Amino acid sequence: MARILPHSPRTRRRLFKAAAVLVAAGAAGLVVLLLPNDHGGIASSSGTGTVQLVRRQKQVRVTPQMRASIDALFDQFVPRAIARQDPVSVRPFVTPNLWRQATPAEWRAGTIPVPPYDPAGTTFHGWSVFYALPRNVSVRLTLEPRRRGDPVASFIVGLKLIGSRWLVDGIYTEGMHGGERAAAPAATVEQSTTTERVVGGSRGRLSGTWLLVPLGLLSLIVIIPVAVFTHQWWGDRRVRRRDRGALEELPPLPRRDPR
Repeated sequence: MARILPHSPRTRRRLFKAAAVLVAAGAAGLVVLLLPNDHGGIASSSGTGTVQLVRRQKQVRVTPQMRASIDALFDQFVPRAIARQDPVSVRPFVTPNLWRQATPAEWRAGTIPVPPYDPAGTTFHGWSVFYALPRNVSVRLTLEPRRRGDPVASFIVGLKLIGSRWLVDGIYTEGMHGGERAAAPAATVEQSTTTERVVGGSRGRLSGTWLLVPLGLLSLIVIIPVAVFTHQWWGDRRVRRRDRGALEELPPLPRRDPR
């Protein structure tokens, strides 16, 4: 340290200020790079390039023909899949995406990505629309219980138009309502509809190890001044001790002759 730092106090102060500015700038840059992006999306690595715009699809009106097709779909899907009467036979009424979420053996055994429920009746037309796009529709399906005292169940169902037929693309339980017996919580299955999904976005939790890097750099702002001050104080102390020893070794001044 004695050979690296200059002896001039002014030069040492300038070096200290420059080092503090560099450390602060580096720490700020690392914090910006390492902290997660709270606004979602992926930051662009370049300031240039073509911006891709996602065109929002316009919702459509549910026509009587569309409603009749969905009614007929639910009349087949609910007893076969939800009521578990014949789960494997439901394949013509679901999309390939939903079918691939379980093996054929699981479909035969009833271990399928469809919540179970024992509904009343043979027709199931009690549904309302959340949104309707040209080829994707999301609805709330409400089913009455077959056994008195059981709760009423509501499901969110994603439908997809494949060719000219509407098929079930995903379903999960929205909730149970009423009933004398407390309904057991149904296992929810992730809705597999391809619409209304959030694309991009990174909100992962930052590892604690990465946070140590900017904290370590910020601590250098305190360590560097302390080290410089300690070195300067120790050098000045050595100089004072050396000067004091030199003064003690000097011979006494001769006395002046009063004459």
